[in-house]
Amino acid sequence: MREELASLLQMNTWTLVERTPDMKIVKSKWVFRIKRGPTGEIDKFKARVVAVGSSQVQGIDYFETFSPVVKLTSLRLLLALANEEGMSMRQLDVKTAYLHGQLEEVVYMVPPPGSENKGMVCKLNKSLYGLKQSGRTWYRTLDAALLALGYKRLESDRCVYLLKKQGTKVILSVYVDDMLMFATNDQLLKNAIDDLGKYVDLKDLGEPRYILGIQVNHDKKEQKITENRR
Repeated sequence: MREELASLLQMNTWTLVERTPDMKIVKSKWVFRIKRGPTGEIDKFKARVVAVGSSQVQGIDYFETFSPVVKLTSLRLLLALANEEGMSMRQLDVKTAYLHGQLEEVVYMVPPPGSENKGMVCKLNKSLYGLKQSGRTWYRTLDAALLALGYKRLESDRCVYLLKKQGTKVILSVYVDDMLMFATNDQLLKNAIDDLGKYVDLKDLGEPRYILGIQVNHDKKEQKITENRR
């Protein structure tokens, strides 16, 4: 919990301001969950501060909420294509993804339990988890970064991006904060990860093993990919 609070403060997630009678204030809470590995084993325990989005009012605290995610069919096609063409591939995780998005609306939140400040509330600067617009804000932030890097968004799937350079290519699929990146060779893949890492905080998870409930087994020697749905 201390680590989560420290991360939120480091990213300037909110500014403490004095509470006034006219403020519309959303609640906050802690959410605890277990993150599991590819075989279902416990990887780590996570604690996260979230805003209680159910207390938001449309037209005041938020306006639009829609945000796309990669289609499962697209993901499977990309894995098959990468295997067929012998592409290098990596699974990436964006640390505190939503906090990269700058909040456009004015939203006040009760300080998280355990960090209360009498007479003060949090004026949110970033799109904290739990807000109804957070997914959309994060998608727009990432989309802008990828377009700035020269990627093209596919018309058939708004969460698949393509970057072509001198006969080589990089393909990226996005499901909120989970990404798969494919590239013509290892060096190109490394460069693409480094470039995107200048915009968002990335964690390289290595070759895809477990994504969206699918266990992925990649046999480079046999040039074969198999999937097991958990």
